[in-house]
Amino acid sequence: LSLSELAELYLDMLKHEEAEDAARRMLAEAHRYDTKRQQAIAMAILSDVDKQKKSGLHHGLQVQLHGLRSKTDLNGRRGTLLGVTPDRTRYLLIIDGRKLAARRKNMHIEAPPDD
Repeated sequence: LSLSELAELYLDMLKHEEAEDAARRMLAEAHRYDTKRQQAIAMAILSDVDKQKKSGLHHGLQVQLHGLRSKTDLNGRRGTLLGVTPDRTRYLLIIDGRKLAARRKNMHIEAPPDD
């Protein structure tokens, strides 16, 4: 697995810090390979990480589903965010041990529990 593949995998899992670390390592190691290409890939990954961070969504986040039309029984159910689909149009969730994909508009971010 190359550093760029690893960084992309972390991005798909919404693990921002890990993706950022892998991209920064790519920048540090770019001189050993095709420097310009490696730098371009790393900068694109860092840009994607920044966009994902701004979305407020990350691996392990608790969300509640709403507005589903095809699986209305899942409206109001809570799940855990696992990542994004390969085409990055939907988010992967697990609800009661069942994996599914949902659009951002169908998820409400749950407030963290009070400690």
